Amino acid sequence: MTNLQPISLPPASRAADAGSDDGAEAPGATPQVRDPNLRNVLAEEAAYEQRAEEHLLLQRQRFDLANERRSELMREQDAIRDLLMADLKNEDAYLKKWIELI
Repeated sequence: MTNLQPISLPPASRAADAGSDDGAEAPGATPQVRDPNLRNVLAEEAAYEQRAEEHLLLQRQRFDLANERRSELMREQDAIRDLLMADLKNEDAYLKKWIELI
């Protein structure tokens, strides 16, 4: 008499077989997972995706803040340049008046 033991499928194969016959799931439905190891993997993957989204949000906030600062500096530079140009025009006009007097 031989010892026959059932063959166990790997966790991914069992999860795929646990679904419906046509393999299609309803959109947005959470898959029915019977293997606790696969649940852990799915939980880790979800946590990783959430950390990645938080990191992207932080990067976007830093980028926006850097752009705001750069824009403010550019506005200040433009205002100073405009002030200096106006001052130069006034000096030119003043110098022309002095030349006319001579």
